[in-house]
Parts: sequence; C-alpha cells; structure tokens
Amino acid sequence: MAISDYLSCDRIIFLKGRTKLEAFEELAERLASDVSIPAVPPVTVLLEEIWKRESFLSTRVSRNVALPHAIIGSMEHTFVAVGISRSGIPYEDTKDDLPVQVIVMLIGSETEHLSALSDVAAKLSSEPFCRELLLCRTPEDACTLLAASAFEAHATADAPTASAFTVAHGISLAEEISASRIILYADAIDDPGTLADLVTHHGMIIVTSDRARIEGLEVPPDSIIPVPFRGANRSSQIEVSLLFLLSQGIISRGERILSIYGIPHSGLLDSIVFTDVDKEFRLYFAFDSEERPDDLDQQVLTRVLQIANELAFEGREGKPVGTLFVVGDYANVAHYCQQLIVNPFQGIRDPERNILDPSLEDTIKEFSRIDGAFIIRGDGVIVSAGTYIKADTGGAHFAAGLGARHASAAMITAMTRSIAIAISESTQRISLFRSGERFLQF
Repeated sequence: MAISDYLSCDRIIFLKGRTKLEAFEELAERLASDVSIPAVPPVTVLLEEIWKRESFLSTRVSRNVALPHAIIGSMEHTFVAVGISRSGIPYEDTKDDLPVQVIVMLIGSETEHLSALSDVAAKLSSEPFCRELLLCRTPEDACTLLAASAFEAHATADAPTASAFTVAHGISLAEEISASRIILYADAIDDPGTLADLVTHHGMIIVTSDRARIEGLEVPPDSIIPVPFRGANRSSQIEVSLLFLLSQGIISRGERILSIYGIPHSGLLDSIVFTDVDKEFRLYFAFDSEERPDDLDQQVLTRVLQIANELAFEGREGKPVGTLFVVGDYANVAHYCQQLIVNPFQGIRDPERNILDPSLEDTIKEFSRIDGAFIIRGDGVIVSAGTYIKADTGGAHFAAGLGARHASAAMITAMTRSIAIAISESTQRISLFRSGERFLQF
C-alpha cells in the first residue's frame, strides 16, 4: 500500500515539543482530533497504548527515525501522523542519546497494522530521503514529497536497515504473542554479511532453498533447514515451507510460528506472518493415522512436492504443464488404474525408476506433458506414467468446480489411502488431496 493510504496532509506537523513525551502528545492529539478517522479513541487512551508498547521495546528504527505504534481494537483501519523536528528530540534509548528528527505514529487495526508498519519503516529508513523530508518548509511540501514517485525509489535505498527493523519487530512480536518458533526466510537476502547481522535471536530457524549460499553463517548447523522448493510465489512461501517442516517433524501440532520473509533475492525482509499450526493445517491433521498410507516414506512425498513445485514454476519448454501424482497405498491404487499409453517405466528395474534418483528428474518432467497420472509407490518407485484413474466412488459427491485432473485426485484418495498432488495447467497452483478432500493449495 502507498503511504497516502495511511496519511493525510493535515496529520503532518512540525513538532514544537522538546521531549519524547511532548512529541508523542502532539501526535496523539492530532490523531485523536481528526474527525476523518472512524472510531479513534481519546488522546489519553492513545498515549497509554503507545507508551505501553514503547516501554517494552524502543521503536527507533534508524539513527533519526522512530515509529511509535499501537493496535487499537475498535479501529478497522490503520492511520499515521508524521512529526518533524529539525533540532531533534532525545529518544532516551541509547548511551549517546542521538536525537530523533522524524517520528511517525501509527495506530489502528490488527489486520493492517504489521503491513503498514513494515511499509512505512521500509520507506523512511533511507537517510537521503529523511534529509529531503527535513528540508521541507510546510506540511504540504512534506505531503507532496511523501506521495511523490521519487519516494518509492528511496524505499529500498537502505534495505538492510529496513530488514533489521522487520526482524527486530518480529522478535518483539514473537515474545508478545508467545510464539514457539521464529522462522527467517533467508532467500530474500543475497548478501551473507547482511544476513549474519539479521540472525540475532537464539533458536531462530533459518530456511533456505540453497544451503550452500549460507554455509558460512555462524549459527548452530541444525538451525539451518534446506527446504527443497524454489520459485514459490510470495503468497505460498510460508505454506510450502511449513508443510515441509511438518512432514520432517521439525515443527508439530500445537506450535505457534512467526515467519519473517520477503520476495526471494529482493534484498529486503518486509513481511511478518503469524501461523497457528493447528488452525492453518487442521485438515492436514484431521485424518486418523489409519487413513494415511502405511508405505509412504516422507522423503518420497517431499521429493514429489519438490518436482511438482518446479513444474508449476518452470513449466516445460516455456509452456505451462498440468499433471497428477498419486503416491502411496499402491496395492489398492492399482485396482483403479488403466494405461492410456504404453507405460514408459515398464520393465525398468526398481532402483532405476525411483523418484529419489536425481537423474530421473528431467525424464519425469518430460513425461509430465503426457495425459494421465504418475503412479508412485510409497518407497518412491514410479510404477507408471500416462495412467487413467477409473472412477468408482459409490455415489460419493466431491467439491464443485473441480476439473478432471483434480476430480481424479479427489476420487482416488477417497477410494484408497493414497495422497494425490495435482498441478493446474491454467493457474499453475498445486493442490494436495487426501481422503477425498483437498487439504492444501498453494
């Protein structure tokens, strides 16, 4: 979101106060008196909530910028007031007590609060931009500068500082909400030195798709988890990674996870997401152990997911690909299979057609263009490709809107204890099915 979504020109003020308290009072009064802000509480309530947060951890985000903030339960949106002090205001949080010259106060809804905080911090952490802001002579000049396209150019000028703020706030938030784990997605940061500066919390899990790029990081080796998925879009990074961590037993039921991440290779950690594992993955846990394939090796499922992820991201020869993998419970799955073509894996020795063999990757991707499903045993042996799933569901009904491939995935998992992974050719999204239901999509 743009800063104009949170800020209006009449909430930009040149601070008269000389102390932190006086500056906070000026900003809180401006917010509380703004009739355009729905459900804003009285100034005394605002100050109480702001000071409560400030007493827990300083909200200074760079040498001369601070972001005091509070979540107000009665408000549906987030609003910002900006205070500018050319002489600076002692912030009383460092030994040399460097003055703060820009104070941005944020109040508002829980749903928008973190994204607004991260967005504003990323933009105002640029010292060159702050110098320009301090040269403004009127609130209107400052408002124009904040709204100008040049402002966006400054947003990533000091990405390491913005990332440091995101991590610091994530650690603070994790303590406030009693999160059991903090997971940092290292692929957003390409510079090892910057990454080393950010990993400041004991027990933080560092997730990466390429362990070699962070081998020199001075953290316990078991805190670096290589997640074998690359190319996942921004919205699916967390779902894919948490599913992998669940399948490996690294996280488990009952955990509350705080994830700190950004766009891969952007150089910026700019997002914080809280996940209640039980709630977000309730369908993953909803089925009795009796419904799970006895023969399925978790390493095999992870490998199938990895290949599906790469197919969805890359396609084949520049074209999108849709395909279906049916994994586990082969003794029962076999009853519902019929070949559409001559099985390309027939007659090949088991060790030479196991999906765990990296040399088979290109072969699998090439055969993904063939209509039909891959049928894979729980130990990873690819039994067939180009396989038609014969439906005999005894009149069972499935979710409306499923295409043929996804309907086959639902039906085969309803009739057996297998797991099916379907890639949509039109949307390139991956769906996981078990017991006739789609329990995850990314």
